[in-house]
Amino acid sequence: MKQGILSELSPAGKLGITAIIILATFFVFFVLGVLIAILVFRINFFESAYIFTDLSNPDNVNIIKFFQIIQSTGIFLIPPFLIGYLFENNSFKYLSIKNKPKLLPIIFTGITMIAAIPLINFLASINAQMKLPEFLSGLENWMKYSEQEAQKIGDAFINVSTFNGFMVNILMIAIIPAFGEEFLFRGVIQRIFKDWTKNIHWAIFITALLFSAMHMQFFGFIPRFLMGVFLGYLFAWSGSIWLPITAHFINNCFAVVFSYLLFTKKISINLDTLGSSSDTIIYLIFSIIITSSLIFLIYKTQRRNV
Repeated sequence: MKQGILSELSPAGKLGITAIIILATFFVFFVLGVLIAILVFRINFFESAYIFTDLSNPDNVNIIKFFQIIQSTGIFLIPPFLIGYLFENNSFKYLSIKNKPKLLPIIFTGITMIAAIPLINFLASINAQMKLPEFLSGLENWMKYSEQEAQKIGDAFINVSTFNGFMVNILMIAIIPAFGEEFLFRGVIQRIFKDWTKNIHWAIFITALLFSAMHMQFFGFIPRFLMGVFLGYLFAWSGSIWLPITAHFINNCFAVVFSYLLFTKKISINLDTLGSSSDTIIYLIFSIIITSSLIFLIYKTQRRNV
């Protein structure tokens, strides 16, 4: 079978090419997004810089969402397929898309992500209390400011009251990240580091570190890092990209669905506090037991490549 034209590159070379392709597609899609936005939204970027700072205007939020979708497509969805073609002449094979898991592991994976919600919330609450040494107070203040700004944008994105807005959020927050980030991080980057380190565990942890750092949300770093580790092992155990995609989608989709139901007052339970407060500690205990048991079941039924 014909090899990809860059198949003989070293892992370091492949990582460099990956970075170049991501930057190139980001630039192309950004320019494309600007051109489309000018035509569709009738905006003049030289006179409308406030669009990206004034989140009180729903039209501005819609424009920012449009750019989020365009840029996520350019950064995460397109590069892995270009990389797969260059490295192996077959993107679907390189990304393990053709390796389809059985139904039971998919069900176990989905239940695991739901059961882990209180545990994730608990870890997030611990992470949020992080304090840096006094001599790093400037860095800590910058991190807190960045987190607050990210939270404002996140709230503007996710707090919608219309079904159309809800479906846009499903696409932007659940579908594109689940496919794109898993193709890139597990399908490409984890594979490169596995070849580089000759050790799947190092590859998983390094990729999870980069995965968490990429989100630039410092006070949610620990739970996102551990989730990245879990996603990495799902891919390693099964040899299929579909299990981490399933886990990633369900995690993000639950956040979108429950935020929508909470914002539209269809429910009054806030999942973000489940397991992180003293009166919900029982949920945390059950979450740890069920999550660890399910992960063990997935490991026993799916381990292949470790």
